[in-house]
Amino acid sequence: MEMRIQRTISVHPKLVRDFIALALETEAHASGVMGVESDLFYSTERSDTNAKFTLFTDFASFAQYEDVFLGKLLHDKKYLALAAKGVGMITDEPLDELFVRLKPDDFFMNIGKKNRVKYSFETAKHDVKAKRRRYRREREYSAAKGRLREVMSMNFEFMQDFFNATSNVPDFFCTRFSVQRIGSSKMYFDVDDCPMCEPAFIEQNHTIATKTDGLLLTRPIDRVHVRITDEHAAFSLRAHSR
Repeated sequence: MEMRIQRTISVHPKLVRDFIALALETEAHASGVMGVESDLFYSTERSDTNAKFTLFTDFASFAQYEDVFLGKLLHDKKYLALAAKGVGMITDEPLDELFVRLKPDDFFMNIGKKNRVKYSFETAKHDVKAKRRRYRREREYSAAKGRLREVMSMNFEFMQDFFNATSNVPDFFCTRFSVQRIGSSKMYFDVDDCPMCEPAFIEQNHTIATKTDGLLLTRPIDRVHVRITDEHAAFSLRAHSR
């Protein structure tokens, strides 16, 4: 079962650039040790005081997570030393949340069914060599008690429509360990530009409000993450002046 660790880090505003440089160095080293790449993003959510960053790491299974993260990375002296350098830059302990990928053939989704619904997006091939996109759009759905299966069904239909319109397939995960709540699911869209995102989200919000009464505890929550690169640590607007 594929899984994603989403780590949220709150950073002192005056130390943001130092943190970016350190975080990118740490991520590069960690990726080399684990053989698994992570993605560092800056959160555009409003914060009264601190800057927020999010680190996403995907593993092919729990076994891989235990092997390369718990078994290798947490025994690597350089990684631990780099992590220790960041203690004074952050305002609180990082928040780690564990998600598992949701697929149409999920056992929970198909209990009691002889034939499951099949979607063409399931056969879409992921280009592992494709460049990393600038933005990660996150859309969170908090299912009402006992209605997670309905949310999954709704979103598989949405993913199919999105794939038909754009040839891209969003990632769909569900919380397994979170301080917020389990039963919450998140859809992620990695994009450079997404002219269809807002109208598609508005359309889905309308469908939820008019055809699925009480399905969600709140309307879907939308967040935007901006990918962090080396440029962000040393950027100078004046250097780009004409």
